[in-house]
This record gives sequence, C-alpha cells and structure tokens, in this order.
Amino acid sequence: MAVLRFVVLIFLCTPPVIGHRLLRVCYYSSWSSRRNDGHALLPEDIDANLCTHINYAFITLDSSGTDILSEQPFDLTLMKRLTNLKTKNPALKILVSLGGWEMGSVKFHKTVESHENMKKFAQNAMAFLRTHNFDGLDLDWEYPAARGSPAEDKHAFSELLKALKNAFDAEKQRHNMTRLLLTAAVAPSQWRTEQSYEVNMISRYCDFINLMTYDFHGSWENKTGPHSALYSDDTLCINDTASYWELQGAEKNKLIIGLPFYGNVFKLVNPFDNGVGAASSGGGDMPYYSICQILQDCRAQEIFLNEQRVPYMVFGRKWVAYDNVNSLQEKVDFVKKRGYGGIMVWAIDLDDTHGACGHKFPLMNSIIHRIRQNGAPDSG
Repeated sequence: MAVLRFVVLIFLCTPPVIGHRLLRVCYYSSWSSRRNDGHALLPEDIDANLCTHINYAFITLDSSGTDILSEQPFDLTLMKRLTNLKTKNPALKILVSLGGWEMGSVKFHKTVESHENMKKFAQNAMAFLRTHNFDGLDLDWEYPAARGSPAEDKHAFSELLKALKNAFDAEKQRHNMTRLLLTAAVAPSQWRTEQSYEVNMISRYCDFINLMTYDFHGSWENKTGPHSALYSDDTLCINDTASYWELQGAEKNKLIIGLPFYGNVFKLVNPFDNGVGAASSGGGDMPYYSICQILQDCRAQEIFLNEQRVPYMVFGRKWVAYDNVNSLQEKVDFVKKRGYGGIMVWAIDLDDTHGACGHKFPLMNSIIHRIRQNGAPDSG
C-alpha cells in the first residue's frame, strides 16, 4: 500500500500532457431503444457530435466461441441505424462491444481454448465488422480467469488480443484499408486485475482500454458507499485504480476513465441511519434521468462527499450514490491533469436524453464543455 501511495504521489506531480486529445467513448445499450418509461433512446436521436466513439452493447458468441451472433432480432436493424450517424459526423467511430455481464465467461473460454479458435474468431469478427460498417471491436469479457473461466485464461486473453491485432494489421496491409480498432473494457478493482489481466499485454495490443471505474460499492454489500469515488482511503476509487494500471505497465494515454450515468441504490435498514456506511439490504440501480427528476421535484436531498468528490441522495429508504455535473467535471479535470486518454460513459442512454430536467444530454454536454475549457483540445 505504501508503494502504491508513493507512485500515486509521483503521478500527481507529473505535468499534464500538453496538446493531448481526449477521447469521449460512449456505450449505447441496445435495449434502451425499447424502454417503455418514456426514456427510450433511438440511434437517430443521438447528437453525432456528443461522442468520438460509440460502442454498441452487446453482441454475443455462438456455442463454438468462434462466430459472432446478435443478441436480439432487432439488433441488425438497430446497428445500421447507429452506424448511419457517421453520415452526420464522418469523424465518429462506431464499435461493437462483445460480451457483457450476462454473457459471462463460458463462451469466451471456448474462443481461447486453442490458437486455431482464436484465429478463426478473428477472421469471423473482421467479416462481421466490415459487413455491418463498424470501425472496430470492443471486448467486454467479464472476466478472464473467473465465472467459469480457468486461471490460464488470464494469459489466453492476452493471446486473443494479440491474434485480433495481428489480423487487423494484416487486413490493413493486404487491402490498404483503414485498420479496425481493438479495445477492451476491464474491471477496476486491484484484486480482479491481478487475477484476470496481464496489463502490459493488454496495453500493447489494444488501441485503448476502457476502465470500468464504477460499481466500487453496490447493493451486493450490506452497507452504503459511493460507487464511483474519485478518491478514497480503501483503494476503491478512480485515482487508485488508474494509478495501479499505470504501475502494472499500461500506457497512460491508452487509459480511458469510466464515468457512470446511473446511480447505485442501497435499501436502508433504518431510514434514520442514512450516512455513508449505514446498514443496507439489497437495492439496485437508477438512471440519471430518474435521479434528476427526483431532485428537481425536491423529493430528496443531495449531499456531497468532500473526500470522495461525489454526491449521494436519500430518497425514502433508498440511498443513492451517483454523479452529477459537478463531480463529472472534476473527474474530467483529473483526466486532463494526469494525461489519460479520455473518458468513457456507461451509458449515453442513461443521461437525461429528452431534457426532462431541462436541456437534453446535460451530463454529456457538461463533460464536453469541461474538456474544451481553457482551450484544451479534444477529439471531436
């Protein structure tokens, strides 16, 4: 712990990278198009200039682990509508994200069982990406060496990334095409990183790495806690996670810091005991578009945590940890100061997309404003 704190201090004293362009990576969940709560988000309703990259979540694998399948019958049509956004912004890159929590590890394990499977998957993946006009592939394996995946899959994941990068490079040279992008979404905790990832290899083969720096605390615990703290004494925060990935060999300009557009909900055991660390039992999550309406209607009080630099609110028996405009802008400042590659949001469809609380996409627009403030460049 002392070594990590020393490394963090060095990084904090390192001057920011001048002229560094920040990426804005936005996940778009396919099921958001079919919400029936008045907050459905269709691809054509997304401003094509909000994000530099959009990741379509999710697609899955067949039982052999070598071929890509769409999860839902509507996926192929929805993908086409999403990639059509590039006609409005030719600089926009749209990737497809493979995996997610629901898919788990079993199918990915089949992919990495042999180098032959990996090569076959790489060829099939390229065909899928080109057929559907995607600019790259995002791997969201949750997680190598866990959830039915043996310990050797930690290294096998690196080998899979290597096979994909080699295939993408070869296709570019062979056909004189723009190379497909390769990215990965990775878990934030240090113990999970040690178990599941060869960090230096992931950094070598990926164009950038999406750190899922949220869900540090949640309803699976028995007490309340901020799920996306910028700083913390227990290493469960953005600062310590990003520093750890650097320490393990990740290139800092490839690290994309994840920001949540949702809150984690804890059900209080006693509504009168409602501070950080209060006893809780169960819960869930809440989109920002619901959080902002509760606050706007004065049905809850917002409380800001000075150490962790994030807010929470108490709404009846619900204790909700989330991010607002101010905490997100402070995280953007952190990314700029430390010279990371940019920010990632889960998910663009959880913002106030229809302006129920005022302007449309308030969280995303506040991030863009902060990135561009003081003349700082970005990629859009």
